[in-house]
Amino acid sequence: KSGGDILEWSEEVDALRGATRWRAQGATSGADATTTSAPLMSTPHEATAHLAAGWPRIDRTLAYSTVSETQTLEDYAAFWAARAAGALRVDQVTVTFGTNPSLTPNNLGDAARFYLDNPWHRGVWRTRRIIGIGITPTSRQDGKEEAKLVLEGQEVPGA
Repeated sequence: KSGGDILEWSEEVDALRGATRWRAQGATSGADATTTSAPLMSTPHEATAHLAAGWPRIDRTLAYSTVSETQTLEDYAAFWAARAAGALRVDQVTVTFGTNPSLTPNNLGDAARFYLDNPWHRGVWRTRRIIGIGITPTSRQDGKEEAKLVLEGQEVPGA
């Protein structure tokens, strides 16, 4: 939505939800319950840039119990190695509303675009999906309505 000022920006970083080495586990190959069988498994896919930069090796194995194609498991592991390497973040931003705000709870799921320009984010546009909204009504101190927006980070499926 247009208008308003960013009052506060915060990032929650969780290194244990990301990884630097990814594998995907699929369906069990054996159809006979009387024999021992192991699930299909992709080869490890590494986040080479993170490892080269000194990140520790953190392994994640994701479960896709209905997948019976090895190539599909390879594709999943490669996707997560490229998309969610290192630490995962969730951003929150508090903004003041302009004169005629158009943000409502119906905007959950919409994309919000912000321009950050400070020592940590030099002239960067960010577009994130809104996954939470908290409204603070107009106060006597500043006379402005505020909204705290929780923005989607890259979430990895549970193992």
